[in-house]
Amino acid sequence: MKVGIITYHNAINYGAALQALATQETVKGLGANAEIINYTPKVISDVYKPFVFSKYGRTFKRSIIEGVRSVLSDVYYFPFITRKNNAFKKFGDEFFDYSGKAFEKLETERESFKKYDVCFAGSDQIWNPDITMGFDPAYFLDFGKEDMVRAAYAASIGRDSFSEEEEQELTAYLEKFDFISSREATGAGVLRGMTDKTVETVLDPTLLLNSNTWEKVLNIKSGKGGYIFAYTLFQNEKLNEFVEKLSKEKNLPVVTINRRKIYSAEKQSFAGCDPKKFVELIANADYIVTNSFHGTAFSVNFSKNFITFKNSARNSRITDMLSMLGIIDRAVFDADAEMLKMPEIDYSSVQEKLQHEREMSINYIKTVLERAKP
Repeated sequence: MKVGIITYHNAINYGAALQALATQETVKGLGANAEIINYTPKVISDVYKPFVFSKYGRTFKRSIIEGVRSVLSDVYYFPFITRKNNAFKKFGDEFFDYSGKAFEKLETERESFKKYDVCFAGSDQIWNPDITMGFDPAYFLDFGKEDMVRAAYAASIGRDSFSEEEEQELTAYLEKFDFISSREATGAGVLRGMTDKTVETVLDPTLLLNSNTWEKVLNIKSGKGGYIFAYTLFQNEKLNEFVEKLSKEKNLPVVTINRRKIYSAEKQSFAGCDPKKFVELIANADYIVTNSFHGTAFSVNFSKNFITFKNSARNSRITDMLSMLGIIDRAVFDADAEMLKMPEIDYSSVQEKLQHEREMSINYIKTVLERAKP
């Protein structure tokens, strides 16, 4: 059985790369011949390249100040951007089973899509028109033979609502699917309002693989490396203060992947590292402090003591996951003195709940694959 997976695999983003790999490995683990469709539209890839005028145009539209900052940031961080882009490319070349050479336009490859028995529109915000500058037909599997099984796995809309025109377009695209699932309960609810098809809620793909499988796939080992890993998607002063206090409380250095030094006890930064190193840093940390969903997800997967700092506007994915696992207390806006002791998490209970959710999500993928069997 030939299976294609289309998602933001080429985004220079740890979560995007790792969710693509997890989907690929899960489908392969179920006995299918899976590959990543190497679709690299400029609207996605240009975001991560320095000195791209289309990117600057979007930022200048938002504000002149933001546009100027974007240009100056690319100039100042050019060596870092280049190093990180190269690291991600090397990672993809090593771990992804590509469909072939990268291509930018759907029309150029339509004939090649006829080889697939099943296609998954993978995780991430592939159905968010703000990211793809309008709905992209490729991410709605508007290709392939007529009887190809079309499934969405953990697709995200990244929105709570759409315009009437957008809703009509999205409804038409959803009719093409045999199976639909979303990674967020909120998103699933919005989609249910646009189709009479069943819309399921499933795990983020990175949680489909347990820690042992991640170690095997990436060829890494886990343990306690004697450091605190601080991973932030955006700056948070309360988080930074907590890291400083935790470092003193535990007498441990801090490791980051930041572009500049923030913490007085910072031992080393692996700025620009590839996704493999990112997972390895989590897998070997004694403690993790983050405000990232995937920082949180991998902390849970590797049974780590962690604290996740919430941002008032971007919490639902994190809080939904931690509530489901019974450890919502690890998500905070601020941390008191008690949190400095980093109370131990009862991971026997957490991993039992996670395994239950993992099995249900994998069963969803199995059902999709079963549909394609003769």
